[in-house]
Amino acid sequence: MRITAAAVTAAAAAAVFSSCASTFESPEPPGSLAGADPCTVLSGEELMVMFGVPTPGEPVRDATGSGCRFEHPEFQLAITKHEGRGLQYWQEHRADIGLFQEAQIGEHKVLKLIPEESIGQRVCNQSVVVGTGSINVQVAYAPEALEGTADAAAACQKAWEIAWPIEGKFS
Repeated sequence: MRITAAAVTAAAAAAVFSSCASTFESPEPPGSLAGADPCTVLSGEELMVMFGVPTPGEPVRDATGSGCRFEHPEFQLAITKHEGRGLQYWQEHRADIGLFQEAQIGEHKVLKLIPEESIGQRVCNQSVVVGTGSINVQVAYAPEALEGTADAAAACQKAWEIAWPIEGKFS
């Protein structure tokens, strides 16, 4: 039986996650992003212990939503909230996205979204669909961090691992 590094990482993250108590509590009913804060959706302890991401993050805001950017020695992590960009929105804009794949974590759809211009750039987005909105996890590896890797597979795997505990906050 062969055990992959991804399986070991996922198992370790699940074990750590179950022992970490996040301070994030949405005052809104399930399916709402109104009370969600991308900077605190995962606690500092969860980010550091599970993913080695130092906190605090830097709040960011753009035309599509609010978020938080975190710096890791090997990658940049951005967690953003997009109210009004749920499953229907992304399905309607599927033609504008280079790679679009649907998956499931717990009770929520998760969308792998890579813009056409980002394919092969070591960048990946995993968006957890919550009601009519989504929480996007973007991982972007620095070119020197993945010497010889020509695709976004490692970035997608890391974004998927970070999306898992976020999904649980909205169940």
